[in-house]
Amino acid sequence: MQTPLTQIDSWESRLAGLFGFTDARPPLAALRSLGDGASLPGRVLCADPVNLSFIQQAMVLSPIAADNLSTQETQSLVDSLNHEFLGEGYFCTMPASATAGSDEAYRWYFVPEDPVTDLPDLAACSRLAGRRIDADETRQLLGSKGLQWVNRIQMCLNQHPVNAARETAGLPAINSLWPWGLGALEETPAPTFKRVIGESPILKGLCLATHTPLEPARAFATDPSAPAPELVVQLGLTSAVQQDDLDAWQTGMTQWIEDWVSPALSALIDRRQPLQTLTLISPGTYQETTWVLHSDDRAIRGNLLQRYLGIRSKPPALHSLLGSCPA
Repeated sequence: MQTPLTQIDSWESRLAGLFGFTDARPPLAALRSLGDGASLPGRVLCADPVNLSFIQQAMVLSPIAADNLSTQETQSLVDSLNHEFLGEGYFCTMPASATAGSDEAYRWYFVPEDPVTDLPDLAACSRLAGRRIDADETRQLLGSKGLQWVNRIQMCLNQHPVNAARETAGLPAINSLWPWGLGALEETPAPTFKRVIGESPILKGLCLATHTPLEPARAFATDPSAPAPELVVQLGLTSAVQQDDLDAWQTGMTQWIEDWVSPALSALIDRRQPLQTLTLISPGTYQETTWVLHSDDRAIRGNLLQRYLGIRSKPPALHSLLGSCPA
């Protein structure tokens, strides 16, 4: 099944929907800040540092990696922004984790003082990173007030000594902040999952908000007593896609299939195992694709003679299996 994505959708918003946050604009910033260990009050906006480059009428958005910006540079930039927006709200940042890789982006937030301030709210950086973005379309989505807000930020950043030093050093300038995920965490839905496996600030925030147990990323393990339903979130391929790194994508996909997909398919075939249904959800650039596999699907169970003789089927290749099963 393929579901078209709206202009403001991202894997973050689709993930929030799985947890029961069904609004068109779920409070992603508030959820991510909760996962970051900072439950910011009221409405919160993600305002992540980015480099915007222009090619004709298109923009290319590049998030700033955690190992590409020092604590001193961050504080200097945030101090200038807070001076510019004095009385309107404040900017704050979340430090990168000690195990942050080179592709982990910085996470910045803006908390407005006025709870009804009109603020820009675009799609998440993850939806747009590395892609050509229509500049005119983005201006329309921002609106006049949102565009003015972004322009003030860009003027403040473009004149900042930190960016002058970065350009001298051959590093990408931090010439804008990307606003997304605006909202306040007020009512929270009941838990959807008995257990979640994965790692990311927004995933942690979703689990905290819904009181859902969260386990760190690991390989598939058969557990007859495991509660159902369970959710496994694999985000390791995101940066490879954003950076058009085919080798990294192939390596990550191979690892994911070895760690999760193949063992899960084997468990789905084995009647002695409790697994009955496997759902794969893949948000793309313009649409989300969903496959649902059941233990009694013909592609899984094999033919009647095999079942009568007790011959266990071998898990088919992932691409052939998904192609033969209805969504």
